Amino acid sequence: MRDLLDGITAVLCKECKASCCSCMPVEGWFTESDYFIYRMFYDPPFELRVQHDNETSCAFLCARGCSLPADMRPFPCVKVNCKFVNQRLVADGGMKEFDNLKHEMIGLQKQIWEIISNKD
Repeated sequence: MRDLLDGITAVLCKECKASCCSCMPVEGWFTESDYFIYRMFYDPPFELRVQHDNETSCAFLCARGCSLPADMRPFPCVKVNCKFVNQRLVADGGMKEFDNLKHEMIGLQKQIWEIISNKD
Protein backbone atom coordinates (compact mmCIF):
# COMPACT_ATOMS: atom_id res chain seq x y z
CA MET A 1 0.00 0.00 0.00
CA ARG A 2 2.88 2.36 0.81
CA ASP A 3 4.37 1.70 -2.65
CA LEU A 4 1.05 2.68 -4.19
CA LEU A 5 0.70 5.88 -2.14
CA ASP A 6 4.28 7.11 -1.83
CA GLY A 7 4.42 8.38 -5.40
CA ILE A 8 1.26 10.39 -4.81
CA THR A 9 1.69 11.62 -1.25
CA ALA A 10 5.32 12.70 -1.69
CA VAL A 11 4.09 15.45 -4.03
CA LEU A 12 0.55 16.22 -2.85
CA CYS A 13 1.17 16.22 0.91
CA LYS A 14 4.29 18.37 0.68
CA GLU A 15 2.33 21.11 -1.11
CA CYS A 16 -0.83 20.78 1.02
CA LYS A 17 -1.82 23.76 3.16
CA ALA A 18 -3.77 21.55 5.59
CA SER A 19 -1.71 18.38 5.82
CA CYS A 20 -3.44 15.59 7.75
CA CYS A 21 -0.31 14.97 9.84
CA SER A 22 -0.11 18.58 11.01
CA CYS A 23 -3.71 19.80 11.07
CA MET A 24 -5.55 17.23 13.13
CA PRO A 25 -4.66 15.42 16.33
CA VAL A 26 -3.65 12.09 14.81
CA GLU A 27 -1.38 10.90 17.61
CA GLY A 28 -4.30 8.91 18.97
CA TRP A 29 -4.18 6.80 15.83
CA PHE A 30 -1.05 5.06 17.14
CA THR A 31 -3.00 2.60 19.29
CA GLU A 32 -2.03 -0.09 21.77
CA SER A 33 -2.20 -2.72 19.04
CA ASP A 34 0.06 -0.57 16.83
CA TYR A 35 2.51 -0.32 19.71
CA PHE A 36 2.51 -4.09 20.35
CA ILE A 37 3.07 -4.83 16.67
CA TYR A 38 5.78 -2.18 16.49
CA ARG A 39 7.59 -3.71 19.49
CA MET A 40 7.67 -7.10 17.79
CA PHE A 41 10.14 -5.65 15.29
CA TYR A 42 11.65 -2.49 16.78
CA ASP A 43 12.80 -0.86 20.02
CA PRO A 44 10.28 1.48 21.71
CA PRO A 45 9.45 4.43 19.42
CA PHE A 46 10.01 7.06 22.12
CA GLU A 47 13.05 8.56 20.39
CA LEU A 48 11.00 8.99 17.20
CA ARG A 49 8.57 11.38 18.85
CA VAL A 50 8.86 15.07 18.00
CA GLN A 51 7.82 18.01 20.18
CA HIS A 52 5.59 20.48 18.35
CA ASP A 53 4.42 23.96 19.28
CA ASN A 54 0.84 23.09 18.37
CA GLU A 55 -1.44 20.35 19.63
CA THR A 56 -2.63 19.26 16.22
CA SER A 57 0.57 17.80 14.78
CA CYS A 58 1.23 14.10 15.05
CA ALA A 59 3.96 13.27 17.54
CA PHE A 60 5.71 11.26 14.82
CA LEU A 61 5.79 14.08 12.23
CA CYS A 62 9.34 15.27 11.68
CA ALA A 63 10.97 17.56 9.10
CA ARG A 64 11.32 14.62 6.66
CA GLY A 65 7.74 13.43 7.16
CA CYS A 66 6.69 10.47 9.27
CA SER A 67 9.44 9.27 11.60
CA LEU A 68 7.89 5.80 11.92
CA PRO A 69 9.18 3.13 9.54
CA ALA A 70 6.87 2.85 6.52
CA ASP A 71 5.88 -0.71 7.47
CA MET A 72 4.83 0.36 10.98
CA ARG A 73 2.57 3.34 10.34
CA PRO A 74 -0.83 3.06 12.01
CA PHE A 75 -3.63 1.71 9.87
CA PRO A 76 -5.66 4.96 9.80
CA CYS A 77 -2.59 6.85 8.59
CA VAL A 78 -2.36 4.51 5.61
CA LYS A 79 -6.02 3.94 4.73
CA VAL A 80 -7.48 7.42 5.18
CA ASN A 81 -7.03 9.60 2.12
CA CYS A 82 -8.10 13.13 1.38
CA LYS A 83 -10.07 13.80 -1.79
CA PHE A 84 -6.91 14.87 -3.65
CA VAL A 85 -5.13 11.57 -2.98
CA ASN A 86 -8.26 9.67 -3.96
CA GLN A 87 -8.55 11.69 -7.18
CA ARG A 88 -4.94 10.81 -8.08
CA LEU A 89 -5.53 7.14 -7.29
CA VAL A 90 -8.51 7.16 -9.66
CA ALA A 91 -6.61 9.10 -12.35
CA ASP A 92 -3.61 6.76 -12.08
CA GLY A 93 -5.80 3.63 -12.12
CA GLY A 94 -4.79 2.58 -8.61
CA MET A 95 -8.06 2.90 -6.70
CA LYS A 96 -9.13 -0.74 -7.15
CA GLU A 97 -5.72 -1.97 -5.92
CA PHE A 98 -5.87 0.46 -3.00
CA ASP A 99 -9.36 -0.74 -2.01
CA ASN A 100 -8.28 -4.40 -2.23
CA LEU A 101 -5.25 -3.73 -0.04
CA LYS A 102 -7.36 -1.75 2.43
CA HIS A 103 -9.81 -4.64 2.78
CA GLU A 104 -6.91 -7.06 3.35
CA MET A 105 -5.55 -4.74 6.04
CA ILE A 106 -8.96 -4.54 7.72
CA GLY A 107 -9.00 -8.35 7.92
CA LEU A 108 -5.46 -8.45 9.33
CA GLN A 109 -6.28 -5.76 11.86
CA LYS A 110 -9.31 -7.72 13.07
CA GLN A 111 -7.12 -10.81 13.51
CA ILE A 112 -4.55 -8.82 15.47
CA TRP A 113 -7.20 -7.29 17.73
CA GLU A 114 -8.59 -10.77 18.43
CA ILE A 115 -5.14 -12.06 19.37
CA ILE A 116 -4.34 -9.06 21.57
CA SER A 117 -7.72 -9.05 23.29
CA ASN A 118 -7.83 -12.82 23.84
CA LYS A 119 -7.93 -13.20 27.60
CA ASP A 120 -7.79 -17.02 27.72
